[in-house]
Amino acid sequence: VWLINTGTGNAFTLDGGATGSGVYGLKITGYPRIYGETTSSNGIYCRSIYRSHIEVSVRGAGTTFSGGRFEWCVSNNIWFIMNFNEGGLYTTPARGITVTSRASDNLESGWNNFRNIETSGLPVGVVVDDAFGTKFFGGAVQANTDGAHITPNSSGTVFYGTDFEANSGNDTEDAGNCTQFIGCDFDDGPRFITGALGGKVISGNTKNIYIDSGAKDCLISGCDYNWQLIAGVGAITDNGTRTRFRDVRNAGTDELYDKPRAREAITVGASPFTYTNTSGNDEIILVYGGTVSLLALSRFAGDPMPVTGQYILRPRDSIYIEYSAAPYRDWE
Repeated sequence: VWLINTGTGNAFTLDGGATGSGVYGLKITGYPRIYGETTSSNGIYCRSIYRSHIEVSVRGAGTTFSGGRFEWCVSNNIWFIMNFNEGGLYTTPARGITVTSRASDNLESGWNNFRNIETSGLPVGVVVDDAFGTKFFGGAVQANTDGAHITPNSSGTVFYGTDFEANSGNDTEDAGNCTQFIGCDFDDGPRFITGALGGKVISGNTKNIYIDSGAKDCLISGCDYNWQLIAGVGAITDNGTRTRFRDVRNAGTDELYDKPRAREAITVGASPFTYTNTSGNDEIILVYGGTVSLLALSRFAGDPMPVTGQYILRPRDSIYIEYSAAPYRDWE
């Protein structure tokens, strides 16, 4: 089935209304081809649709719109293809998939499952905005300028086993709350930008991992970076706050990366001196030299308690030192 829009407006619309409780139980199968043109709006526009099954192949939409726009859609299963490798794109929109709220009352989309999507040859493959619990299972987000944008308005977005490949800009730009990439493959790597909170990369393969300033409490666990399938040398760039690393393997050297920074020595300030572990990992602390009269550990900014010998600072622990001649402090 070919559905061709030769004028303005959305090429194909499923509209449960700008107000009210919407509709449910729809089923579209067989991947009908939806063609919009430069004067069109979105390729497929879904609003106020619940518990439905949608399979579509979009071949064109307006240049400032989306191949598929989903507003206040809840608990749907969606198979979406917009792939320039499958017959080419009649016109190229700004975004492949946009998941967002209903504009009339800002009700958010939630718990939609996108399965084996293909978004290719677009400025941005996927945009998740004003949505929670959005899940992507498998599929590929490839050969776009940017692969996926997750905005600060979104929470609980998860990509399971998705392939991010040959995107000329960033594979992902995540500023959302608790976004997860589980078992995904990246040509370049995931990027957590300012606003990202609690983002996670679990398992999977990547060349690089980027954590920008302003990203907080990210967890990188059990994945491989410096993935040798991709030419060049991969690296971890961590400028975030309290980033945690757990058994992250360098696929090029077979080494495990479990700490945020290498060992370093820091000059102790005026007595009494307090240092707080602001990272997301444990820090091994060694204080030596000088003339120390009191060495104490404070847990979670509580009252100091005297300690002796070698010890570990957990995240948010502090060390308190009183001295007459300054010691040195090493950590790793």
